[in-house]
Amino acid sequence: MSFASTRHSFADGPAHAAGVSFAEAVLTGIPADGGLYYPVAVPRIPAHTLAQWGQLSYAELACEVLSLYAVPDGSLTTEEIRQCVAEAGTEFRLPDWARVAKLKMENQAEAPIQAEAPNQDEAPNQAEAPNQAGAGLDGCHVLELFHGPTFSFKDYAMCILGRLLDLLLEKQGGKAEGTVLVATSGDTGSAAIAGFRNRRRLNCVVLLPHNRVSEVQRRQMTTDPAANVHCVQVEGTFDDCQRLLKESFADEMFKKAYKLLAVNSVNFARICCQITYYFWACFQLKSQPVDVIVPTGNFGNILAAFYAKRMGAPINQLIIASNVNDILPRFMRSGTYQLAPVIPTYSPSIDIQVSSNFERLLFVLSHDASNGTTNHTSKGTTNQGTTNQGTTNQGTTNQGTTNQGTSKDIFAHNLEAPSPETANARTEIGQLYQDLKDKGQFSVDNRLLEAIRQEFSAYSVDEEECLETIKTTYHNYKYVVDPHTAIAMAAAKRYLADHGPASLLVVSTAHPAKFAESVKQVIPDKAVDDLVPEQLACLLNKTERFQVLSHAYYSNPFASDNRPEFGRVEKSLCQDGYRMISAI
Repeated sequence: MSFASTRHSFADGPAHAAGVSFAEAVLTGIPADGGLYYPVAVPRIPAHTLAQWGQLSYAELACEVLSLYAVPDGSLTTEEIRQCVAEAGTEFRLPDWARVAKLKMENQAEAPIQAEAPNQDEAPNQAEAPNQAGAGLDGCHVLELFHGPTFSFKDYAMCILGRLLDLLLEKQGGKAEGTVLVATSGDTGSAAIAGFRNRRRLNCVVLLPHNRVSEVQRRQMTTDPAANVHCVQVEGTFDDCQRLLKESFADEMFKKAYKLLAVNSVNFARICCQITYYFWACFQLKSQPVDVIVPTGNFGNILAAFYAKRMGAPINQLIIASNVNDILPRFMRSGTYQLAPVIPTYSPSIDIQVSSNFERLLFVLSHDASNGTTNHTSKGTTNQGTTNQGTTNQGTTNQGTTNQGTSKDIFAHNLEAPSPETANARTEIGQLYQDLKDKGQFSVDNRLLEAIRQEFSAYSVDEEECLETIKTTYHNYKYVVDPHTAIAMAAAKRYLADHGPASLLVVSTAHPAKFAESVKQVIPDKAVDDLVPEQLACLLNKTERFQVLSHAYYSNPFASDNRPEFGRVEKSLCQDGYRMISAI
């Protein structure tokens, strides 16, 4: 397995020649050319292996998926991955980490498909008598990804990644250590802190937008007492935080001096870990392929679904659910990716205009478009042209399903042998993002736009519709959702109106208690208060600690006259001898 940059020029040779190992891609995070790492070959899982995977636990499945990317080049062994995943699993409140629920207009939501843990915090949401006005999602399935330590989907990757990074640094020998630099729109920061707190070789600095996350989200980050954790509130938006992160990694001297490690979804290890729950959810449903609706900001979560589909997961259409920060729906309509001011909303984790992982999608689909090939699927088929029908898990065992014995021919989707046209398309990705930096926008040709539309649909949901969806979901389905999940549910209704009946899987990315103030605007306080876990309730009594970085400073952090200020800020963040990066 080799990883190359999305801005690699094929005129300089094949991708694998310029590629790096899984370990280097994870530890480097962002290539020196400013692109993003992508796997040169994507494994496609044969039908018989999918049938065997369907019998695995979540943890076992996570090992299988991650091993495909990390084991072939010797970065990690299967046993090392199993140990990291096993340790991560202790952080979750359900034996199988996640849960799939089904919306049903009866006295209560249909019992979750996956057995619940004996925990009062995990009891099904309860509500009053149904209101027939909003029954549009009856039968829809919800993938609950808020059963980890910080109650958001980010836990499913971060709990593993913290252990992987610690292990990879240990394998370098000596006193190898690193500084994790994180930009967060709300949930990534707390998940990173949970994954990296008190790690022997890792320090963690979190950049969060000042006054643009919920109080619970902020306190999850700023009340953590770990000595290796530092929070910096940036006066600006998440896009400002993300830009600062990228500029930090682009400065090679600075990057090496502070041994920077990226754990946002720009790090492909995050995507690898998130692929697992899409396979797992499909296996729980045991049905025809599903259309997946994802609340989308930085594009990492839905990109993981895209890769799962390419690998053979029975997924049809991928539906982008945006709030009023609608750069992706606008792009899908026009083919022009045009920046606009970030508008604060009830769903702050997707208040984003620069969706970093979208670059990976453009890169991969430009290969398909230039070569005249597609990997999208029509309804009722998987990427291999088959469905789960006709296969059975009976008579299969876990034996022989580990990736150490997997044939190399599963790595079928190979991006290292492009046509001349493809080479040009690849090179142009860098130009697109240069245009975005210089002009605030870029446009793609019709061929690439059509390739994207074959895989994705996109909807934007305003604030009124978001709150109304929270309200109707509560009254109709006995189910309380957070604003991000409400955005996805509203998009799901629109999708059904446009395309007719479909098997839907809505991804629920956060626990409603993390956004209690917003949710309480439209449903009774008690319905929310009854769901608040003790881990979140106690945050209000804890002391916060953080730095605030002014806009005047970070607007031009690399100017020579700012270097002394940089040194002052950096020094102020040092504690207990740790060599910490400042918020630059």
